[in-house]
Amino acid sequence: GRHRVKHQNPRDPFVGPLGGWELFRLARRGQATRARLMVLYLLLLAFILTPILWFPNVDPVQLFVGTGQRISRSDAASFGNRFALVLLQSLLLAVAAMTPGYAATSIAEEKERDTLQLLLTTPLSDREIVLGKGAGRLGFVLAAAAAGFPVLVAMTLFGGVDILFLLAGCALIASTAVLATAIGLHAACATPDLRGALVRAYGVTMVVVAGAFIPPMVLFTPFAALIWLE
Repeated sequence: GRHRVKHQNPRDPFVGPLGGWELFRLARRGQATRARLMVLYLLLLAFILTPILWFPNVDPVQLFVGTGQRISRSDAASFGNRFALVLLQSLLLAVAAMTPGYAATSIAEEKERDTLQLLLTTPLSDREIVLGKGAGRLGFVLAAAAAGFPVLVAMTLFGGVDILFLLAGCALIASTAVLATAIGLHAACATPDLRGALVRAYGVTMVVVAGAFIPPMVLFTPFAALIWLE
């Protein structure tokens, strides 16, 4: 049969209604709990390891249960600032690990289930389908990452932690999520199956977001940018 060509109407919504549906579907499948647990797990590792490495001469058990040992105000401020950096890096790692997969599967799953053609027969334009699904997955990841925001705010209690640094770090994490979403969507649209989409999405993300962990490329990644901000 002949394929119907849908022309993009400038008056069409830029994103469309699929974003809300994607959020609802992910929550119904239990993905919200898994994503938040991943974020909290990385934050817990940072919460445990950072004080142990910062105070190597203090017994780890006494470090967390309290020993009566006091540190100077300047040391507390220095520790709080570095602790905030590690927590932001943990959130950035969680976003970089989750976003490409969630974005890629939004389109690739439709191909795997042979439902994409059915979706293309709806009044939704191609732009509404792709950007709507991407917006839903992006909002889902940002909502999961927001679980760590109260911990970041608590870091200001140490003193010396610049609130502008925290805000800039959160903005960097959000922009990285947008970039990783775009990478995942492009990978899903350019590959025929789910496996290929995931491999391509994470491969490109490793190069663009993590610099493939190869110097000097890693110096131009969001992880390095957080260090420069700090």
